[in-house]
Amino acid sequence: MAYRLDIRGFEESLRRGHYASAMMELAKGRLTDEQIQDVNDVLHDCTRNTDGSPDYEAMKDIMACAPVSVRSRMTMSGGELTLGRRKTKRRSMKAPAAVAVILILALGCVWFAQETPVQGVEVDAGFDEISVGGQYVIDATVTPSDATYRDLMWTCDNPGVTVTPTSSGAVVTAGADVADGSTVTVTAKSDRYGISDSVTLTVVNDLSIEVSAASSSVSAGGTATITSDSVSRGLETVWSTDADWVELSSYGSVATASVGIGAAAGSTFTVTARLAGTSVSDSVTITVDKGLGIVLSSASDAIVAGESFEVSASFSQALPEGTVVSWSLVTAGTSSSVPGSGGVTYTADGDTLHGTASSSVGHGVAVTVTASVTSAGASASLVLYTVNTALLPTEVSTAEGLSAIRDDPSGSYVLTADIELTGLWTPFEFTGVLDGNGHTVSGLSVSVTDSRSDGTYRAGLFTINRGTVKDLTISGATITVAPHSFGKAATVECGAVCGVNYGTISGCRVTSSEITAHSTDIKTSWIEEYGSLPTIASASGGKSGTWYEYASLKFTGTLANSWAADKAMEVRCGGIAGTNGGTITGCGSSADLDAQVVNFNYNSSNSKNARVYVGGIAGYSTGGVVGCTASGTILGGLVLHDSGSGSGDGLGFVVNYVPAGKGYAGGLCGYATGTVTGSSTCSVDLITEAFAPMYAFLSGSYYATDKGKTTSMSWSRGVLTG
Repeated sequence: MAYRLDIRGFEESLRRGHYASAMMELAKGRLTDEQIQDVNDVLHDCTRNTDGSPDYEAMKDIMACAPVSVRSRMTMSGGELTLGRRKTKRRSMKAPAAVAVILILALGCVWFAQETPVQGVEVDAGFDEISVGGQYVIDATVTPSDATYRDLMWTCDNPGVTVTPTSSGAVVTAGADVADGSTVTVTAKSDRYGISDSVTLTVVNDLSIEVSAASSSVSAGGTATITSDSVSRGLETVWSTDADWVELSSYGSVATASVGIGAAAGSTFTVTARLAGTSVSDSVTITVDKGLGIVLSSASDAIVAGESFEVSASFSQALPEGTVVSWSLVTAGTSSSVPGSGGVTYTADGDTLHGTASSSVGHGVAVTVTASVTSAGASASLVLYTVNTALLPTEVSTAEGLSAIRDDPSGSYVLTADIELTGLWTPFEFTGVLDGNGHTVSGLSVSVTDSRSDGTYRAGLFTINRGTVKDLTISGATITVAPHSFGKAATVECGAVCGVNYGTISGCRVTSSEITAHSTDIKTSWIEEYGSLPTIASASGGKSGTWYEYASLKFTGTLANSWAADKAMEVRCGGIAGTNGGTITGCGSSADLDAQVVNFNYNSSNSKNARVYVGGIAGYSTGGVVGCTASGTILGGLVLHDSGSGSGDGLGFVVNYVPAGKGYAGGLCGYATGTVTGSSTCSVDLITEAFAPMYAFLSGSYYATDKGKTTSMSWSRGVLTG
């Protein structure tokens, strides 16, 4: 009759490591083929590692614990431990022989029933503390060494600690959640005889984790790096976040949080690091300091009718692939953003809008272009203005184009290139707008020596400016005004930009230029009047020559009435303008200036005056000079000859007192009754050659009468003669 094997108890004994008791069960009776198959299935399941590979050590331990009758039927091959059928030999026996066999078997059973009992169990740990996550081996000794049944059953009183039996003892492992300082008692007990021994161990739980972020804030669409510092005992770090708009990736102790572009400024998210299988964790909270930023830009703030234009969008963060940028365009006076509405058509291509305005769009009409990213809740707008091409300034890029301005001096012009002039330039009055656009006009050459009936001489790029000149540089200019005005009243006004300014001059520069302004061309006028020049008969130092070379020396000869008693001579010379009655703003000049008034027949009772005004920006100013600078050399001269009757021999120049004639030389303005303010630099060299009172302002920038106004400026006044 087949033995009724408790297959469940057999499996439980194997899993608990009670190999000897399990094998003894197989020796208690004859098993059927079905039971043998069940036993082999259990042997297969109980001799596998966690990864499914064969556990050969377990197989060897099982075979070692099996009785000879069972072990002889077991086979370990191909990674399998199997139990075979019991081999029997069938034969007929006579009755006496059968009786003898039965007697022999009975005697054998009695002999085999004798066993050596377990007398003692001793557990030896060799330590009294275990750390969570670690594996610790405890040895067990069963005495006597030849005890028949040596199987031990292992138990512990702490559910967070596992005990795994081995052939010589057990392995103890404390789970990660076992409290620090808690104790566990591990007991080994003889299954057959109830003899046991125990050891009590203390659990050390030092697991910890601390996280920190590289920055406490991040922009929408950006990334944040978070790092953990832990005592993990080999446990994996598990990362998580509480925001579904944050994508978290990690590798070991470092995590990267990628923030969606739709994150709103001011929102926060938390990143948590936890040791796997434990409640040990730490968190950090990060703030979104900026939402998605959109900036729109265009090459110009104007849309020219009939020409194409573009508006580009740039973003504070790279947009994820597939992000849609939406564009709209609205023309003032319309409510629709449909392409073509209001006369402006457009197409959108990703981060760029391409458009064209028809000629039907009114001049100056506002056009609003908007780009938005709906997924980020972000948008930006740019306002452009339409311009009718008929109202655009005329572009000037050549000397011929600059000269053609005289044909329409009231028009609007803009330089599109630097221009070099050749030959003599004839100045003219200007009433329009000239935008230098940062370009330079070089080679300006003006020479005025003719005699005019009205006695007025004005020179520069323009004679008079009544319009606007801005952002223009004049370089290498040579301007000379010395008219044949002998015996006539004359007024000379000259500057690089204009002789007289009644309009606005702003942001202009004059460099590497020479401006000369005299009351008369002495050599030419004298020769025309008298046929020759007077010479110096006697001169200190043995010098000889014409009077205009050594004006301070005496000469001999007869002077005719070379100047009518009621005539006046006046020279106004500046780097920008000779006379300023308008506004000069933000200009600078480094031109060298030479201004002279010479009067041979001045009579102290003359009701008219001989005057010279010279300044780095303007010689004479009744308007405003604001934020200008000046450098270079300024020469101011005033020479008067008082002959009394108009003729005489051996007469010298009057150097002591002439009440009417005066000269004014200053760094920015020679004479000013308007406002001079905000000027930051004045480093001119003032030189005076005067034979009448010459007021020179060496440490300051200009002279002001009581009508003038000063702002943050200093000046000094002196009288130089001789």
